[in-house]
Amino acid sequence: MEHTKNTNANEGIRSRTTVFYDECFPNAEVLAMILTHKNHTIVNSWGKDCYDVGYSTLIGNGHVLHASHLRSNYKSYASKTSWKYPEKEVFAARTEYLWEDLGALNLALGGTSNLTEYARLKETHGSESYKVKSKLSKVGRATFCCHLHDENEIYEQLILSSVNLPMREKQKTLNVLYEDCGIPLNQYQNSSFSWKEWAQSRCGL
Repeated sequence: MEHTKNTNANEGIRSRTTVFYDECFPNAEVLAMILTHKNHTIVNSWGKDCYDVGYSTLIGNGHVLHASHLRSNYKSYASKTSWKYPEKEVFAARTEYLWEDLGALNLALGGTSNLTEYARLKETHGSESYKVKSKLSKVGRATFCCHLHDENEIYEQLILSSVNLPMREKQKTLNVLYEDCGIPLNQYQNSSFSWKEWAQSRCGL
């Protein structure tokens, strides 16, 4: 039998996560649309506004039970690494090209393997069985990009400052980011492009 104090704590955890994922945001598209339309909905049993909670969570200021990985964002890592030691070189390994980047980096640092033997390995941790799949609309993706404009700027800075990626790879990666956000080619190639100004214009932030 659970101790009364532990039982109350566990009930609090279940209540917080249930309200967040069931009553406020059953999937990412719902969160995106609430942010898009600035739909303020108070959950009576919780006493909180879904919009405020969703916004705080997305930018990394939410409760750890909602989405802990969002708290460990680019700003969090940059503040401990590249911002703290600006004189140090930046090496990047992109998730979508993980083994290619790590293999090339290993060779550049004196290793003898390009790690191709790992390139086809895949670990899904059972995610293929999840009932909910993220199917973000174009509007939803643009909305997330608006609210994550600070994160996108940091990501762009990290990619551009990485010494191990050739310029064509940097540009390819950033092109994907801008395309996902719905930003036209001629707009982001403008030297005066600003993520913050784009977010203000696109989403009224």
